Amino acid sequence: MMEINEHKLSDLIDKKLIQEIQDSFSDATGMVAFVTDANGKNIISSSKQTNLFKKVLKASGALTSPGSNSSLYNSAGVYFIAAPIDLTGRNIGMFIAGQVLTEQPDNTSAQKFASDIGMNTSEYMTEASMLKVMPEIEIRGFVPLVGSIAKLISSKAQSEHIKLLNSDDT
Repeated sequence: MMEINEHKLSDLIDKKLIQEIQDSFSDATGMVAFVTDANGKNIISSSKQTNLFKKVLKASGALTSPGSNSSLYNSAGVYFIAAPIDLTGRNIGMFIAGQVLTEQPDNTSAQKFASDIGMNTSEYMTEASMLKVMPEIEIRGFVPLVGSIAKLISSKAQSEHIKLLNSDDT
């Protein structure tokens, strides 16, 4: 019989469904969206993630210490939302959306932000110039939606988990 701790998110959710969720959210909002496993690794690669965003995520610590609710983060001037995906009270992944700015950074801000995440200023400025800019209130408006999507993924994982447990009993 398979134990709860043996099930990973990638065992419970079809990768095509995850890809569809990521792509649909990104298309609708202009944000990058992706699902990670419990270790913070993308389940499906997200080609839209910039090097800047990857460094921001790593520096923020959000991938390794998820909260219990969806949360808005601002690290090095880059905003993102992270929501945990749980299975019977255990974190098995996260739904993350963002890679947006509220304004393009000036040189002084860029120097500080770049230093905070281990990038040189010109690389930071180049990558920041490619990010979508939106008002913070609009970004905050997506926090409940990201949380709801994570809860739906959690629910689907729970259903698949129960199916697998019941099939192990037979």
